[in-house]
Amino acid sequence: MSRLAFSAVFAAALTGCTGEASKDQAPPGDSGTTVTDDTGDGGTGEDLLQPGEGAFGGRIVDDDDAPLEGILVNLCKESCYAQRTDADGRWQHVVPADIYSFEALEGDPMAPTRGWPLAPVKVEDGSVRTLDTDVKMPLLTHQQELRTEEWVAIADGLDLFCDPNSWTPPDLAAEDAEPWVGGVRVDVASSGLPWDLLPGEPVALWYLHPLDTRPSADWSVRLRGDVGLVPGDAATLYVADYGDRSWVAFSTVTVDDEGAIRATNVPIPVMGPVVLVR
Repeated sequence: MSRLAFSAVFAAALTGCTGEASKDQAPPGDSGTTVTDDTGDGGTGEDLLQPGEGAFGGRIVDDDDAPLEGILVNLCKESCYAQRTDADGRWQHVVPADIYSFEALEGDPMAPTRGWPLAPVKVEDGSVRTLDTDVKMPLLTHQQELRTEEWVAIADGLDLFCDPNSWTPPDLAAEDAEPWVGGVRVDVASSGLPWDLLPGEPVALWYLHPLDTRPSADWSVRLRGDVGLVPGDAATLYVADYGDRSWVAFSTVTVDDEGAIRATNVPIPVMGPVVLVR
């Protein structure tokens, strides 16, 4: 799935879209729709939705739980429904019931300062859903240019074997963009990501950048230190795939009796949130 040029995304304000434009893209009025009841308490009501619609919303915060205003929040499939967070970091979408890629974006995709949340979500017909936990956009803890093949300690507990010759720019970047990688480890419990389409219990989470970069050759992952597993555990690494609107399994992880972590040498298919699932 291709994405629009970065300048077009942010020039379009609330109607910006990181997916390919199509006839199904929400018009500005629909993209800004919010469902509220008439009680005056700021609640939401299923009875105010149109048939076939559902609502999905929440709040975006930084590492210190302070609200982030103006974050572009998208629900995407062939195209995107876009909202920006208000002064309290809140947003809400009203969209046709379906499975979407939920993402929150800030700034230049080639020079982000924060990890960008991404996860598949299911919007149910007739439901109004507000995420129980605020969604965190943490500051990246590691960023570096790629000059040679090497293992990069991209975030606490996770290394990534990178090759600049097989790096591909994300859809929002220029074709001649210089190769780079970055990442941050995120606490699973306080991440705020919706886990309802994840097949198992999340025990560790990392945001890898550039988001939606698809290496053209093998980029392997290895784990180190405390990643929430104990001797005898078996787990699987999944990555959020924007285009497929799904969690994609790509590596099996085991822990031997001495506590050594072993992961199958399977390349990561796409850069994005990586979650260790038990």
